[in-house]
Amino acid sequence: MKTLEGSSAVLLDNKDEISHEEWLELRRGSIGASEVAAILGLSKWATPLSVWFSKVEGSGEEQAIPAEVGLLLEPWLLTKLPVWLKQNEGVDASVLREPHMLQHPKIPYLTCNLDGKINHPERGRGVVEEKTAGEFKAHEWGEGELHDAYYCQTQAQMAVTGWSYTYVVALIGNRSIEVRYVPRNQAFIDRMVAECVAFWETFVLAKEPPAPVGEDIDTEILKLIYEAEEAEKVVDLSHMQAEYDRYKALNEAYKDAEKGLKELKRRQKQFALMTICAGGAMGAEQVCRSAG
Repeated sequence: MKTLEGSSAVLLDNKDEISHEEWLELRRGSIGASEVAAILGLSKWATPLSVWFSKVEGSGEEQAIPAEVGLLLEPWLLTKLPVWLKQNEGVDASVLREPHMLQHPKIPYLTCNLDGKINHPERGRGVVEEKTAGEFKAHEWGEGELHDAYYCQTQAQMAVTGWSYTYVVALIGNRSIEVRYVPRNQAFIDRMVAECVAFWETFVLAKEPPAPVGEDIDTEILKLIYEAEEAEKVVDLSHMQAEYDRYKALNEAYKDAEKGLKELKRRQKQFALMTICAGGAMGAEQVCRSAG
C-alpha cells in the first residue's frame, strides 16, 4: 500500500492513466472532499440527497464548461502560487501537481483529489486548492473571505493527507489572483469526519435516502427515484416525518414573520404620510390639516 510522500494518505489511481468514466466510477465509491459541504448542509450547489443519489444510483454527471475551463487553467494557476509566496512571504516554495486520488488511511470511503501540493520552507508540506470565479462572483472573494464550501473542502483534504495547512489560489474574473491561507482545524475535522461516517453508514450503505432539504435539485432527484413507481402505490416516507414536521413549523413561522413585516411596512408608510400631511407635526388635531 503506497502512500503520498510526506503524508498519511493512501495513493489510489492516477487520473492521467484512467478514463473520465473510470474516474467517476472511482469517485462513486467514496465521499470526496468537494462533497463534504453538501453533506454538512453548507453547499449552495448540492445537497445530502444529491450526494447520496450519485453514490447509490450514479449521477451520470457531465462536466460543465466552467469546470472544463478550470481544468485547463490549473497548470497555469499552479505557477502563480510560488510567485505570490515570493512577493508576499519572501520564501521560495516548491509547488507541484498531484494526479492521484488519495484515500484516508483509516476510513477508506473518505477520499480527495488535490490540484497541487506544496513544500513550504517554514510550514512543510501542504495542500494547494485552485478555484476560478467570474467577475460577478468577485464579491465572494472580499478581503480574507472564503466560501463555506471551500473551507469544508480544504479541511477534508487535510483530514485525508494529515497535513496542517492549505493554500487556496483563485483566479477572479480573469483579472486578479487571490490567495487564502487555511490552517488545519482539528475540532472541525473531528466533527466533519463523524458526520461523513454517519452519512455513509446510515444512508449510502443502507441505500436509504436522506431527507430532502427543499432545493430544486432534490425535487428532480425524487422524481428520478420514484418515476418507476405505480401511481397508486404508497411510498413509505415515515422516516422523514420529523423533517417534514420541522419544515411545516418553520414554514408557518416564516409566513407569520412575513405577515408581520408587511404590517410593519404598512404602518411605516402610514406614519410617513401622516407626517408629511401634518407638516412635520403629529398632534392629534393636525393630521392632514390641509386635506379639508
